[in-house]
Amino acid sequence: MAFKKHGGKKKARELAIRTEKNMEESLGPPPPARKLGDHAKKPNRNTSTGVPGVRAFYLKTAKRKKTVLYFTAYWRTWKGGKRVTGTLQRSADEHGILGALGQVLRAREAGSGIPMPTPRAAWIIIKKKINY
Repeated sequence: MAFKKHGGKKKARELAIRTEKNMEESLGPPPPARKLGDHAKKPNRNTSTGVPGVRAFYLKTAKRKKTVLYFTAYWRTWKGGKRVTGTLQRSADEHGILGALGQVLRAREAGSGIPMPTPRAAWIIIKKKINY
């Protein structure tokens, strides 16, 4: 509110407060806050597996219209003074669960130099986390 137009700071402030109250009354109460239930959340495709650097997620294929389990490994290393990021993704449908998981674990171990568990040991941990 312009001070001069409404007779000074005090009067302009009072008018602004009255206007705000009138607007609130005319608009009514604010809408209720949206509750984030399971139906409102985006599905988390990158499920934490309990195995460092390895993620598991389900993806619905367009061709076959079925849901397939995928494993992805992520790692970072330094080569020639530059940071290099690596990833490898394998389908359990194509390679089998232990085959896909084995390829992903071997790639991460080779890329990062960090020892990884065997595919069978990793699958025991991952199976509990992804409700397989």
